[in-house]
Amino acid sequence: SADADYLPLSGTSMSCPIVAGALAILKQAYPSITPETARIALLEGARDLSDVEDVEFLKSGFGLINVSASLDYLNYLNATYSKVNDVAKIAPDELPVQPYDLLNFPGDRQLFNLTVISGKNNNYDINYSSIVEGISLSIDKPQLTFSDAGVNFVALDIEIESDAAPGIRIFELNLTSGVRLYDKINVSIDVRLPEHRVLMDSYHGLNDWLPELSFYQMDFYG
Repeated sequence: SADADYLPLSGTSMSCPIVAGALAILKQAYPSITPETARIALLEGARDLSDVEDVEFLKSGFGLINVSASLDYLNYLNATYSKVNDVAKIAPDELPVQPYDLLNFPGDRQLFNLTVISGKNNNYDINYSSIVEGISLSIDKPQLTFSDAGVNFVALDIEIESDAAPGIRIFELNLTSGVRLYDKINVSIDVRLPEHRVLMDSYHGLNDWLPELSFYQMDFYG
């Protein structure tokens, strides 16, 4: 209104020009930055929303843009590595994401899609502990090659083994190149045992009466 200095506005029609303006400020400070470096700077500088219920990654992503913090991040890169584009990020910062109950019990398995952003051409390795008690891990692209600045995607497969003991498993996925650690994902899996068991009687299913025309019904639940 005319009585206030600020107006509450929302939606992509408002957010897009705000982000574009923030990127312009970063580009003015560091004219040589690549779009990927600028993207990483915005992510690293962002702050969480004040409402705890809205902080979840799938709701608010990395949070609210903070241009000053993003500039501080670029200043740190430039001072530490002398090349502001020598940066990379793997996202999200933490796993799993909501809903958390998809990966709790022995036999549970979930595939996570991870995003890797590189500010320049480089080769990266994605490393994780080879032994996590009761957890099987695999990743489809443990090595990534960027011929230029860009974005790539990898799939992380996590399975809780059938004989896993209850307890919290904490480990990291590290994005490295040579001896340098560029970024990491913190993983915390709370392994639980079911409180109850269900006894299923399959005899009364039509599939069991006509095996030559169908399949053993209990295999469907195995």
